[in-house]
Amino acid sequence: SELVEFALAKQGIPVEKLERTWLDTRNYESYRLVVIVGDLTRARMTPSGYSEEDIDRLRSFLSRGGTLLIMQRGRQAFDTIAGRLALKKIVGENTSRVVVSMRHRLPDHSWVKHLNSKLPHPWIATANAVPMRMSQGEAIIGSDDGGRATLLRTQVGKGQLVYVGWEMSAFLKREEQPATVDDERIFQEQLQLLEKIVASAYPAEQQAAK
Repeated sequence: SELVEFALAKQGIPVEKLERTWLDTRNYESYRLVVIVGDLTRARMTPSGYSEEDIDRLRSFLSRGGTLLIMQRGRQAFDTIAGRLALKKIVGENTSRVVVSMRHRLPDHSWVKHLNSKLPHPWIATANAVPMRMSQGEAIIGSDDGGRATLLRTQVGKGQLVYVGWEMSAFLKREEQPATVDDERIFQEQLQLLEKIVASAYPAEQQAAK
């Protein structure tokens, strides 16, 4: 995602981008933040999902303070037996089949506090969002009962798993399309959200910058 790269670069955080190869989980310990953006299966990566050994290393990475940021399509990395079991342990589950809409559930949360409650935020209620079922962690943007979330944060040891369940690029205007004031606002509020998520993965650096 261009927005993710931009959010990282804006804060002076170096980015290592992999498009055709899988980031070996044995190397996770070299990073503070790992972001999975695309559908690894569709990209024909091998492997394309977490094995039992990968899950053990992922848990170690998170427990020691690492952040795993999963964008909407990136959740396919957990589409293995080991991955599904691990995700269930981390975020819990909700078996309700009731169709629900997403809303701004925690307006005072630092990641979304910048949003003006009097203005529309179409990316929150977008029909293209894919909520994650959950019973543990913070459903920052989610269903009324908190059982599904499109912006989810759950702590694992000293680290965290974060899920962003909508396609941010869907709200970016193409160059040939003139952007309106609302378009620019929608872009900026999503960018600010990403910047805050990224900042949470580098707390020491953020404190030093103050």
